[in-house]
Amino acid sequence: MPSKASLALVFLLSTTSMKGQDITGLWQGTLYNDTTQQYYRYEIAISEQKGKLSGFSHTWFILDGKQFYGVKKVKVRRMDGKIIVEDDGLVANNYPVSPAKHIRQLNILTYSESDTSRMLSGPYTTNRTREYRPLTGTIQLSRKRDFRQSSLVPHLEELALDEQLSFVQEEKKNSIAKASPSTSSTPDRESTAPVPTKASKIENRTSQKEKKNEGSMPTTAIQVVAKVLPPASEVASREEILQKAVEISGDTLLLTLFDNGEVDGDTVSVLANGVVIIPKARLSTSAIQYTLDATGADSIKLVLYAENLGAIAPNTGLLVVRDGKEMHEIRFSGNLSQNAAIVFRRKKTK
Repeated sequence: MPSKASLALVFLLSTTSMKGQDITGLWQGTLYNDTTQQYYRYEIAISEQKGKLSGFSHTWFILDGKQFYGVKKVKVRRMDGKIIVEDDGLVANNYPVSPAKHIRQLNILTYSESDTSRMLSGPYTTNRTREYRPLTGTIQLSRKRDFRQSSLVPHLEELALDEQLSFVQEEKKNSIAKASPSTSSTPDRESTAPVPTKASKIENRTSQKEKKNEGSMPTTAIQVVAKVLPPASEVASREEILQKAVEISGDTLLLTLFDNGEVDGDTVSVLANGVVIIPKARLSTSAIQYTLDATGADSIKLVLYAENLGAIAPNTGLLVVRDGKEMHEIRFSGNLSQNAAIVFRRKKTK
């Protein structure tokens, strides 16, 4: 039988290990509500700056074909071997009714890991007010390496809040370091030449135009009619970036499109094996649906073509794919030089 001293040592070592564990990054999973007895998509992004933890949370659900979301700032701290996550203010939402004021959610999470995954799980509760009783439930999250495949991080990018996430900034620094060519200590003569600013360019063009028009007769204005391009007009000239490969088993796939973040006018066209199936769809919180016939197909390549960048670049969206009883959620991102691609492959029967 282990002695009290050995048990105390085991407890001390386990506590120390948890305190030293890096919990920064994106955590993705579900939130179960004891009252409604329903699961909701839930994400937490945890950042660390100068030893202080902070972050954001994101909850979303689909009701009557419309996507609703809420983004909150959260406080994060370690206490007695637990990870405590507490609401610190609503950042953005599109709830159908105004959210109740002075309601805060408190998560008491336990960290665990296996050979293949790292998890945060535990109960949550909301505070009691004069009008509302506390809500309770449980949270199950796992850490995701690809934080681009999330609802939260692209949404924070559109809100210009991703700068507050240490792991996003680290990834950007690494990308810049890899992309930057080696520089010489001797400056290039051409690089020292002054670069005209946008304002000076406009001023120069205006000045030249005024000089050209001096003494000339008034001219008749010519109306320019914008050319209307067909859907995905430059699809062949853009680079394809694979977002995800999905195994399918059914003969029909229900595709549902939403905007993945702030609704800012993103418009996409969708192609299946090179054929336009959804032309110039403007993404919003309302569902855009298409039933794709996959009968006899071993594979189908779906391409999402950005027709514009909306008010906030890049063009981002959420594709929900229902294959019988299975559902896949795929976040995609594209721009005017890159298409987002998703490949469906039929499951091999044993």
